Amino acid sequence: MGTNPLLANALDLDRWADTLESRGAFPELMRRLLAQTPGITNIDIRAHEGTAAPGWDGTATSDGSSFLPTGELRFEFGTDKQPKTKADDDYKKRAEKVNGTSDEIFVFATPRNWAAAASWAKGRRQEGVFASVEAYDAHRLEGWLQLTPAVHYWLSEKLGKPVSGAQPLTSWWEQLRRNCKIEVPPEFHTAGRHNESEHLMHLLGRQGTVPTVQAAWRNDALAFCHAVLLQKDHAELERTLVVSDPEAWHYLAMQSSALILIPVFDNPDIGLALGNGHRVIYPVAVVNESRDDGDVVRLPKIDRRGGFTLLTDAGLDYSSADKLSSLSRRSMSGFYRRISVDKKRRQPEWAIDRKIVSVLAPLILVGTWDADNSGDCAEISRFVELEANKIDSLLDELVEVHPLDPPFVRSGGQWYLVDAMDAALLLLPKLSEDHKNRWIEFVTHVLLCEDPLEGLSFSELIIAQLKGERSPVSSTLRQGVGRSLALASIYSEKQTARAPSIARCVDDIVKSLLNAALHDESGRMLSRLAPCLPSLAEASPSVFLTSFEDDLNGDEPVTMLLCNDGESDLFGSSASIHYLLMAIELLCWSPDFFGRSVRLLINFAALVPSKEETGYCEEVLEKVLAVQVKLSAGQSDDKLLLVKWALEEYPDIGWHLADRVLSPKGCVRAPCEPVYRDWNVEKYAIPILQIESYIHGLLQEMIRLAECSRDRWLCLLSVLEDIPQRDCVMVGEALQETVARGGWEANDLFEIWSSVSSMVRRCQASSQASRNLSDEQLQPFVNIMYELEPCDDPRRFAWIFDHEINVIVDGLSMWDAGYSERLYEARRNAIQTVVEQGVEQLRILVGNIKDAWVAGVFLSELGSEFEPEVFEWLVDESPGLREAASAYVLHVAEKVGAPWVLKVLESDSLMLEGKKLFVAALPAKKIYWELVGEFEPFLVEAYWKSVNIVTIERESRREAVDLLLKLGGVSQVITLFWWMLHDGPEPTPELVVEGLVCLVAASDQFGGQDLSHKVAELLAWLEKVEPTPPELPMLEFQYFDFVPNHEPSNALYEYLGSNSDYFVQLLLGVFLVGSNKHFEEIHSAYKQRCFSVLYQWKRLPGLRDDGTIDAMHLEAWVDGARRRLRTNGGERDYDGYIGEVLASSPDGKDGMWPAEAVRDLIESLKNPKLEWGLFRGLLNRRGVAIRGVYEGGTLETGLATRYRTHARKMGTRWPRTAALLRGLAEDYESEADRENAEAEQLGDQD
Repeated sequence: MGTNPLLANALDLDRWADTLESRGAFPELMRRLLAQTPGITNIDIRAHEGTAAPGWDGTATSDGSSFLPTGELRFEFGTDKQPKTKADDDYKKRAEKVNGTSDEIFVFATPRNWAAAASWAKGRRQEGVFASVEAYDAHRLEGWLQLTPAVHYWLSEKLGKPVSGAQPLTSWWEQLRRNCKIEVPPEFHTAGRHNESEHLMHLLGRQGTVPTVQAAWRNDALAFCHAVLLQKDHAELERTLVVSDPEAWHYLAMQSSALILIPVFDNPDIGLALGNGHRVIYPVAVVNESRDDGDVVRLPKIDRRGGFTLLTDAGLDYSSADKLSSLSRRSMSGFYRRISVDKKRRQPEWAIDRKIVSVLAPLILVGTWDADNSGDCAEISRFVELEANKIDSLLDELVEVHPLDPPFVRSGGQWYLVDAMDAALLLLPKLSEDHKNRWIEFVTHVLLCEDPLEGLSFSELIIAQLKGERSPVSSTLRQGVGRSLALASIYSEKQTARAPSIARCVDDIVKSLLNAALHDESGRMLSRLAPCLPSLAEASPSVFLTSFEDDLNGDEPVTMLLCNDGESDLFGSSASIHYLLMAIELLCWSPDFFGRSVRLLINFAALVPSKEETGYCEEVLEKVLAVQVKLSAGQSDDKLLLVKWALEEYPDIGWHLADRVLSPKGCVRAPCEPVYRDWNVEKYAIPILQIESYIHGLLQEMIRLAECSRDRWLCLLSVLEDIPQRDCVMVGEALQETVARGGWEANDLFEIWSSVSSMVRRCQASSQASRNLSDEQLQPFVNIMYELEPCDDPRRFAWIFDHEINVIVDGLSMWDAGYSERLYEARRNAIQTVVEQGVEQLRILVGNIKDAWVAGVFLSELGSEFEPEVFEWLVDESPGLREAASAYVLHVAEKVGAPWVLKVLESDSLMLEGKKLFVAALPAKKIYWELVGEFEPFLVEAYWKSVNIVTIERESRREAVDLLLKLGGVSQVITLFWWMLHDGPEPTPELVVEGLVCLVAASDQFGGQDLSHKVAELLAWLEKVEPTPPELPMLEFQYFDFVPNHEPSNALYEYLGSNSDYFVQLLLGVFLVGSNKHFEEIHSAYKQRCFSVLYQWKRLPGLRDDGTIDAMHLEAWVDGARRRLRTNGGERDYDGYIGEVLASSPDGKDGMWPAEAVRDLIESLKNPKLEWGLFRGLLNRRGVAIRGVYEGGTLETGLATRYRTHARKMGTRWPRTAALLRGLAEDYESEADRENAEAEQLGDQD
């Protein structure tokens, strides 16, 4: 066999040794040679940067080959011009470390021509230091390379040899990637292709198998192979070659070294390669191939989310990554064409054929549409002047003829442009004048046509759709037409000399649309147009802004109707204000339109009628005017000017906005960005100096405008923790000066003092030292705190009675040692100080604190001096005073005892309502309920109605249950039972049953999520009681729709499964028909509960606790139910409902569904309606499936496979059951197709 003269030879190696590159790359060559030589293991070679490390240059273990002896190999490498000198030095250095004789083999390798290499090695072997000595020079390496062609081709490319006919797959990939503007990660081609990756590796492991990798673009198949081998087996990747002509194929196929060969030419001699021990991967470009072949790896489109993640990891911004990931799904070749560094774009044939172009050019202005929507097809047909079926046929033909690069692709029943900008540049120059003239009429009709569904609530919309009413065109077409306006506008800007008429058309269309919408006083047109507002803004920014500016400056702006054009329903508000906000936010990315857009938004925010809608506007303004991140085109100076303008012109909006800008509120949502325009605004963190300048300038303006406004200064004080320290000092000094000038209301000064003192305490807290201002920086605020302290205002102590987490006292916070003692002392002293100032002062303090209960506790410790006044607080309108009074009563009663309570109740110090609230505050102890029981019933009722259940003493709880049941406090009884289960003593089952029965009757107490959980826990406890209370099944029925997830219900279903008469009674309850409306109303809840129990049925009659099935009981149960329903059920056929019960069957002993007993019933009864019910019941039992956005029908495909497998195994013994399972499989396959189509559509959307 001859050699390839184009590949590297000994002379090339010798020349290469003169280069600096060879020093690091020669060890890499040796590593590759060793890796592809049979019998070599444990390879460890230092290459490139690792060559300077101490120790051997490489080690390996050899089992023997034509080029290497058997034994432990130890390598030294040299590229020096004097190879003998280097070899002698290395040999001497290693030999000195050998004691006696080494069992290792010394190997010296050099890319130099060294004629005396063999004689040198022979002489060293004779010394007997090493087991053997070998020397490899350029000539010997050339021979080795000829036996490892993959390495030979790799080296030849590295040396710049004009290699033709083949190249390593790694070199092919690097060539593809270096021609791209971004570094595409290899894993991009395996995103969402895990199963296909595993399948390829499995096929490669099967001897004699030739995997065929199918993709819409052959390069995608090659890139996939590269990525799989790179991830799974790097050694195999290094022996993989892409072969492009028969001569190179023949040469490589005859090599003895095992290779993986990938032919990219027609009719390769695969048999020759396989016969010589090579493996072959055959890449083909096939679209929608349906051949079922186990040797074929069909590549689906990459996973959009996975591709997006890989591209962002490679450094792309989110928007670009998402667009490119979407494009790669529509066309992988289009993706690479978009990111190519080659500016010359090959014109596809479909962009040259005039007849085809005459159809495609106007379709660019359509963009996207639903091919199955008759309204869409009719509109497009009129615009293009071609029948819809012919348009579909043409596009299908283009996909078939140009599978690598079609202009449109169909996904999920919808047509999409593969690469919208590319198609626009190719086709819009060829748009006819006739189509331009009809364009405005087409757009207007699509976007503004009346819709019979507009204005309907969610429920009305469902009803209308059930009646068959539809919108005249799909939302897909509306979106496509709107976006195409933006696309055409961008095209016209890129081709200004060739497309002035397109630009004028876009402006005229946008102006016409907005003019019509903003002059429709009903607001309906604007509401129809709302979803397209972002596209219209992107298409014609100046026209868009002018239209809305003019409208908002009018007396009755139509724009304001966007604020209330929708109603709130199950899925929230449908108001269209968000579309306008998205459009304006989008324009804020433009350096030319940033200022106008922000002013328009501020103007709009000042006019919107509700606080909620103002908040939406401010959220967008916070983003585009952000201090620390760049989420718009505005520079810091521009942003500052705009916020200043808002402060002057619209103070309410301006101050809210300044507050949000300086102290951002929560997470910032991702900004709305243009689809096609590239305003070249980078999102980056703003330099710290710019941030500080922005903040400083804004604070100066706020201080100038604050004057003596309490609210404005409170706003300034609220942002102190978010601004630089020097600005905090500026605010403090300015406030100090403003306070000194006077002119303040007393109450305003108190609010300022309260805020300042709170800030000072936080800064002085030892646990928050990391946020401290220095004593010098804090001094202005300390001065204000002392100057403004209201010595005669009891509210100055209110802060001490805040919730503990907010209170800092003497520099300590609640996590510090000694805090509780300091806080207690401060509160006690505060109460004593105020008490000394009189009852009115005390009333003011207690009425203005957050934790009034604590104040009541402290008052209870000071004696009874103010007791009459505290009793009056029980009936006061102030919640704080009532709470403090209740705390006072509780703690005095605990401390003094029953005599004090009796004295108060027998006195005239309390009126009727006061007495009721007094007893309601008493402790939950037996001594007090016995005492209260001696008074009027209304006091007894007031006491038990408000009693704190969990504080009832353990030994008195059972007695309390009796009293509560007697008084009708059933919901409290349930809570007490629940507490007794956890804290004891455990109640008796009989008592719990009685309580649950009473709760059913007490409909006024039957509610609340907390109560439903407690009821469920009590029912579950009763299920574990031995013996099971006979009332339990009926209780579980009564509470079936009340408890979470209809659980527990085991006793109920066991009861229903024990006797078919109970099931019949339940079923007839659903279809019970009364003689009048009153009867129907009474039984509606019962009917609903019966239906719920049937729908949720979960236990097969005859199912034992050990999981086995009593087949005789099941058969008798079904037979009894059918007989009784035929007798008592009227004309209705109920067999389907029996089938739904059978759907609760577990898997059989053989692991297949349904169980054998149910299969036998199906075969013996031969009842189609019962089988249909079983089918329906299984589908209903599945519930809602949770899946990822782009996951598709994976879950349904798995279920379909399961039931088809079971059907095949059951076919002989249970044929009717097998037929039912095949029907289930078909149903799940259809559902999988629908889910896959929807996922495909979502994944392909730009």
